[in-house]
Amino acid sequence: MGVVWNGLLIAAGVAVAAGAGVEAYALRTKRAGDTLSEHIRPWAKAHRGLFLALCGLLVAVGAWLPGHILGGS
Repeated sequence: MGVVWNGLLIAAGVAVAAGAGVEAYALRTKRAGDTLSEHIRPWAKAHRGLFLALCGLLVAVGAWLPGHILGGS
């Protein structure tokens, strides 16, 4: 099972690094609609409740995860 978790962690790390690179490029070029927030904003406005629920879930996981990993046995 460790191989699966390691693969998922590596894939997540690669995705975050790639996303950071795309965001940095978008910020340098300064073209409208290229950043992640500009891309998500229309969907978030159209689905406000779902967007807020997803943000709340993300914050909750971010608050819970460090304690779970560092404090767990």
